[in-house]
This record gives sequence, C-alpha cells and structure tokens, in this order.
Amino acid sequence: MAIQTHAKLLVLDFSEVDELNPGTKPWLSARKDVCCALEDYGCFVAEFGSRVPLDLHNTMFDAVQELFDFFKEILREVNSAGSLYRYSVHERHEGIEIRKATSPEVFRKFANSFWPHGNDRFW
Repeated sequence: MAIQTHAKLLVLDFSEVDELNPGTKPWLSARKDVCCALEDYGCFVAEFGSRVPLDLHNTMFDAVQELFDFFKEILREVNSAGSLYRYSVHERHEGIEIRKATSPEVFRKFANSFWPHGNDRFW
C-alpha cells in the first residue's frame, strides 16, 4: 500500500514585522529568512496579512507579468548551457531559473540584461 503525502510550502509571516525598510534590523532578519527559504526550498509563501495595500499588490504582480512577458520575447536569444538563467514553458507552468540568484553580482547581471538603462521600480 502506498502512502501519499502532499508537499507543504514554507510560510514566512511578515504580518507582525513593524518596519521593512532596507538596512533596518527587521529588514535584515527578513532578508536572511527569505534567502534561507530560497536556498533550501526554492520558494516560499509570504504572509503579510492586511498590511499590503491593493495598489502595491497589483504593482508587484504587474511587474512579475512584465518579467515573464520579457522572457517570452527576449530569452530565446540568451538561453544557452552557460547562461546564468533559463526560461522554460510547460503545458501549465512557466518558470524562471536564476542560477546562484542569492549572489548580488549574479542578480545584478540578470537585472541589467533586462534593464540596461536601469529600472527605478525594480531597485
């Protein structure tokens, strides 16, 4: 008899964090938790309770859509075995893999390939 289990995603709860401004102690702690979650699990669920205004929520998801749209148009040119990132599409799944994404240098190179003149909304 086989036992079926369902994988659970790690949940990081930021709803009680008072201040998430870059460089502050709560922000540094949250950043550490996020990096560990991404390194260990590859993803996580972020809980913010009612702290995220709808316009910020929509802006974030619009930016993600922009990123995936960009991949569809551009990444076919840069997908190679030596590339730091990869885009793949399956029947019901799109994915972006950024190798060594926790490295600031690698992530800046990734971001600069999309926005060579910068993107104030991204940084």
